[in-house]
Amino acid sequence: MIRAVPVTTRGQWARFRSLPDAVYAGNPSARATEDDLVDLLARPKSVFFRHASVRTYLLMSGPHAVGRFSLIADGHLPDAVQVAFFEAICGLSDVLPCLRATAADAFPGRGRLIVGLCGHLNYAAGFLASRFDEPPVFGLPYSPPYYLDYFAGLAERRMVSYRFHNESFYTLWRENRLKRRTTVSERSTITVRAMDRRRLREEIALYTELNNACFQEHPFWTDRSPEEDFELFYPFRFLLKEENLLFAEDGGRPVGFLLWYPDFNQLAGPGERFGLRHVLAYQAAHTVPREHPRTAPWIRPAQALAHRTLRRAARIDTARLTEIAVRDSHRKAGVVEALIRAFTKVQYLRGFSYTEGGFIFEDNVASITMTRRLLESAFGQAPEPYRRFVVFEGAT
Repeated sequence: MIRAVPVTTRGQWARFRSLPDAVYAGNPSARATEDDLVDLLARPKSVFFRHASVRTYLLMSGPHAVGRFSLIADGHLPDAVQVAFFEAICGLSDVLPCLRATAADAFPGRGRLIVGLCGHLNYAAGFLASRFDEPPVFGLPYSPPYYLDYFAGLAERRMVSYRFHNESFYTLWRENRLKRRTTVSERSTITVRAMDRRRLREEIALYTELNNACFQEHPFWTDRSPEEDFELFYPFRFLLKEENLLFAEDGGRPVGFLLWYPDFNQLAGPGERFGLRHVLAYQAAHTVPREHPRTAPWIRPAQALAHRTLRRAARIDTARLTEIAVRDSHRKAGVVEALIRAFTKVQYLRGFSYTEGGFIFEDNVASITMTRRLLESAFGQAPEPYRRFVVFEGAT
């Protein structure tokens, strides 16, 4: 019989952090690149906890730690308790009854249990539901297949990612077939610019404002503060380049954005915790632009020189398209096409071969429709999802 024990001591916290080592031992697909997020949220250090509470537990079987989880009660989701950072060994029984009883005791009066949401969609969400034999793309979850059995009986909120070879988009870009439509007004002019890292706080605040404006109907969305998003970006400040966050503007007014990352998981082996050596490896292995640096947007000549001298044989060949969003007022103004065109140019100049986009909730019809339309324009047929994920939901 398993039981949930609150994590209160330094030794218990060490067991909490090390438990994934036992779960994923010998698994060549697992990656441990999100430990900073666990440190930020499993202990209530984050700005996020100005409006949320967290309780962290070990699952114990006799004297042995066999699992872990955190319970998060967010004031922005007042009816729900989130089960976050769940990890457990195989073969346990009564996992869900234990979580339910613990949640009801810790946060009485909250009748909704969400399993797999880690504080906010900007942090992490979901369990893997397919392709367990492949390493995850950076920022997408990885978990063993038996987790799905532990939560059987709860309602499933399914998510997908799409993966594609970039060459078809490169062809469309080179042939200028990623056309821009401007139907908001005859004077509407959509331009795209990169983030200014010298004004990182202001740019992240703009990103937050656009997020809150664009995602109100997104499943599980709650509004963010600029401080929360800045705190999330800050650990990656040495990896974050200006081109990773693109803003679309109409006459100087921000109307949308696109956020993407290289697949940093390609820098880390199984079980490796992401650290300084991976940052240095990324700087060394960063792809040389295909064009002269002065013709490449947002790529400084000094960086291009460093790329030439620090190239390595092993390169990151995949990018993750994390978010793309447009204000309601500009949904049919060609903003998505303008952002994708700018994003495709950066991918081409950086030499990425693949892109994986998502996660996208299957019941988010607008996002699914937009993604399928864009991919169909490049490949001539509607694509199939590449990976599948699931968030579980039910009563406490």
